[in-house]
Amino acid sequence: WMSSQPWVGVLKGHSKAVRALADHRGALCSASDDGTLLQWDYDAKSEKRKLRGHSGPVLALCSLDRALASGGVDATIRLWDVKRGTCDETLAGHTKAVTGLAAGATQTLWSCSADQTVKHWDPNGSRCLSTIVACSTALTAICSLNQQLATASANPTVKLWDQRTAKPVAQLVGHTDGVVDLAEVGEHHVGSASKDGTVRVWECRVRTTLHTLRHPRAAT
Repeated sequence: WMSSQPWVGVLKGHSKAVRALADHRGALCSASDDGTLLQWDYDAKSEKRKLRGHSGPVLALCSLDRALASGGVDATIRLWDVKRGTCDETLAGHTKAVTGLAAGATQTLWSCSADQTVKHWDPNGSRCLSTIVACSTALTAICSLNQQLATASANPTVKLWDQRTAKPVAQLVGHTDGVVDLAEVGEHHVGSASKDGTVRVWECRVRTTLHTLRHPRAAT
């Protein structure tokens, strides 16, 4: 929870808040409210490449075998060839901001949105394979866990889905306010950050909380 290692540098390049980070083929990439993606030279602590394409803030990143995926307030997902600095595809289908992206078990792409839906995308093209109406409020995050997905929303629960059937399998109950982010922390474990000021680590097979980390301020 609290690292004993000192921080080693600061990466400066974005002009507004940083919303997402991803390790793509060994390089750190970031997405920002300034509408750009940056690839960083970690050793030099400097910007290596800037990617532009979204028409507003960029909220989500996901590294796939074939591309770096980004999701934005403009309701689109863009697939980038970072080495060439080009956007090779734009996936359209959501009607509101794309708030989360996750690589599926077979390198398919999953996305969640403020439009309350989760979409499953063909890994070899721009076709939407399925759409799930996941909840009655805006979705805030999505995470891939082996053959399952976890989704979060303005509600205090985390929902688990079967990737193969796109059907719900369970709910993780414990937070008292909206969940704003999710992260895989092991094959059967997911971490969730909430506006209630806690981070929970869940054992998804038995649907229980393993650890609760408390912070004096709400997660944002």
